[in-house]
Amino acid sequence: MASSNKTEKLGLSLWDSTDRPERMDFVKDNEILEQVLGEHLANSLLHVDPGKKDFLDQPFWIQTATGTSSDSRYAPAGGLPKLIIQMCTSYPPVVPRPDGKLDVYWDFFYTLDGTYKNTYSLGGLDFDTKEKRWVCHSRTSPVNKNLVMHMNDQGLTYVVLFLPFTN
Repeated sequence: MASSNKTEKLGLSLWDSTDRPERMDFVKDNEILEQVLGEHLANSLLHVDPGKKDFLDQPFWIQTATGTSSDSRYAPAGGLPKLIIQMCTSYPPVVPRPDGKLDVYWDFFYTLDGTYKNTYSLGGLDFDTKEKRWVCHSRTSPVNKNLVMHMNDQGLTYVVLFLPFTN
């Protein structure tokens, strides 16, 4: 006789003392476990591999800055980050303009290998490796002429996140 009761979430066998387990009960329970646990373990969004864990364990730094409206503004970063994310606290990341262009209030700077030769940004952020400072611009993006970068507008407050942060 199969189990009288099943678990609530997975439907696995819960045998009473009067039940007589059958081989098919074990097979079915193992198939359920294989499917559910297999899908869970394969989900890379839920599990971090050792390389990603090492990356996330590195120090980070957060600071706030007020825009000065100059062509570029330097502020001490204190080290060599692989990723800088700058966000204006007063605006969403992108605001459409009547002329079809986009005002951009959030940008990132990312280097793949730490040499700063292969970097990615919309054109609002750069990093000065010699001075170990980040540079933010309010200008038309050199990457896309339809983007108007607002990364240093007078009086606006920005939050800046540096990851990972190494000396």
